[in-house]
Amino acid sequence: MKRFIQHSSVAAMLSALLVSGLSAASTETNLTLRGTFTWSNEGNQKHDLHAKLTPSGTNEWKAVWDFKWKERPLTFTGSVKGNLRNGPITGTGDMGDGKRRFSLEGTAKEGAITFEHYEVTHSKKSTGTGELRLAN
Repeated sequence: MKRFIQHSSVAAMLSALLVSGLSAASTETNLTLRGTFTWSNEGNQKHDLHAKLTPSGTNEWKAVWDFKWKERPLTFTGSVKGNLRNGPITGTGDMGDGKRRFSLEGTAKEGAITFEHYEVTHSKKSTGTGELRLAN
């Protein structure tokens, strides 16, 4: 009985942490986001989008964004900040050569993130929308 009570207490504590968005996984473990984005100048055609997140602080991650553009694989590096389960999210990505940079602003609800993305290489210009979900 004592062991059951201990396990129940641990389960309750972990559930509370997950609901608050401060789970051990979100602050100590690499995470993966998977989803799609549309580019408004391209008739809103969907493109797959993947991000590998490495913790860099509380609710902050270094991000490696992978996607295909005109059948060519591209990788951008940047960051993601916010509560990935429920709350506001911001992110950045840079091609690394200074030619392209973007940002995103969105909201997570039960682990599903909807966002608007912006080209910010020269000025902030809305370029479309997207959806991401935690894959792990």
